Amino acid sequence: MVKPKLFLDFDGVIVDTITAIVDLYNEDFLKYSGFKKVLPSEINSWSFEECKCASSEIFDFYFNTPRFFNHLKFMENAESLLWLLMYDFDVYVVSHGHTPNLNLKSEWIYNHISKDIKFIGVDLDKHKDKSCVDMTDGIFIDDCANNLKTSNATYKFVFGEEYPWNKEYGYIRCISWIDLYKELIYLNSMVYQKE
Repeated sequence: MVKPKLFLDFDGVIVDTITAIVDLYNEDFLKYSGFKKVLPSEINSWSFEECKCASSEIFDFYFNTPRFFNHLKFMENAESLLWLLMYDFDVYVVSHGHTPNLNLKSEWIYNHISKDIKFIGVDLDKHKDKSCVDMTDGIFIDDCANNLKTSNATYKFVFGEEYPWNKEYGYIRCISWIDLYKELIYLNSMVYQKE
């Protein structure tokens, strides 16, 4: 039997990107005039505007360095539940980024999850969203509503807490990996196992 395809975003779904970026900012700008420690829970903007001492170029730089990947941690329960999902689904990680970022993501996935997961890097310089990836008959999980909106996946779930970039309604929201796992196992039993 062919396994259903599961497409997962990387940043904000598998890994806690916000915490990693905030940690780097707090380390690097601690001694700057006007510095105020920022907590991950205070971030409510896509471009980390709450981190007042740094420019957008700094955050772009962070995303493309090994140091950022050394700070990355799995979202709570993501690692163990991802392993369980690999028994029932053909898992792909689909992520947006510049070339150095995509190369480092691929390496991180290989080293921290499994070489059996297929990584699809979508170059930010060439594509504004992930619609270039054919997800026909698949399930897509992302924390960015625009990526869900433009995808051709059959089933779409928005992941995580509500932010300005994912307030779109019309998608089932999974706040945690426990929620996500339950939804995916249910969908698999009700749709894919009956085919």
